[in-house]
Amino acid sequence: MKGVNDPMTDADVKAQQMIVGLLHKAFGTDLKIVGEEDCDTPPVSLNPNTSLIDPSKVPEEFKSVSKSDVVVFVDPLDATKEFTDGNLPAVMSLVGISYKGKSVAGVMFQPFVNNEDESNGVTMYGMLGMGCFGVTPKRRDGKELVIATTKSHSTPELEKAVSHLNPAKVLNVGGAGYKSLLVLKGEIDGYIFPITGTKKWDSCAPEAIIKAAGGKLTDKYGRDLPYFVDSPQPNDDGIIVTLQNHEEIISKLGFKTQ
Repeated sequence: MKGVNDPMTDADVKAQQMIVGLLHKAFGTDLKIVGEEDCDTPPVSLNPNTSLIDPSKVPEEFKSVSKSDVVVFVDPLDATKEFTDGNLPAVMSLVGISYKGKSVAGVMFQPFVNNEDESNGVTMYGMLGMGCFGVTPKRRDGKELVIATTKSHSTPELEKAVSHLNPAKVLNVGGAGYKSLLVLKGEIDGYIFPITGTKKWDSCAPEAIIKAAGGKLTDKYGRDLPYFVDSPQPNDDGIIVTLQNHEEIISKLGFKTQ
């Protein structure tokens, strides 16, 4: 247990061990991985499925890359607080891939969502230059601004920033992946969190999918986030996620670089 609003469960550890174990089995133990949980990675018996993406559809710039330029960021159970509270649709596993410090591909998996064929789990993934899959991006067309922000980490600075936007509606929900999904589905105009609280493993996968869909994920100043293996893990300048009108929202927030 990390804290009341940031718990850790046995599910977090076991999920990370499985994800990292499969990545090691597929791509070797020298693949650089940054995971949320500090745990060992025992060998796994399962064989990873590496045939999801048709290699012919991968953009040329990513068809032949040096493994040393790749870092994988893993959040085994995003929205753990929602998991412990029973709000299961907000729970996701996030796997983001960076290349030369830029988020370029990602997977978001909702394990507790039921499908029409009665199977469980929804997988969404995307790559720059290839698009996103598993979700149909939709830009919200409402005239009034609707945003989402944190459910459990609010501060006076956050409340002030939100007031600058004068939104018609604010959803307070958990999970960086889930709030990014609400943006992708057009249910909200933006995910607004211009303070510290998220980490690189929270933002790398959603950023790639959002960008593959034509949107943006930046810090509160509109700058790209760095995703090197030794990049600071906290996103100290927050994250802002949109499919449209990104610069307008950044401007209204009113943050000025030092």
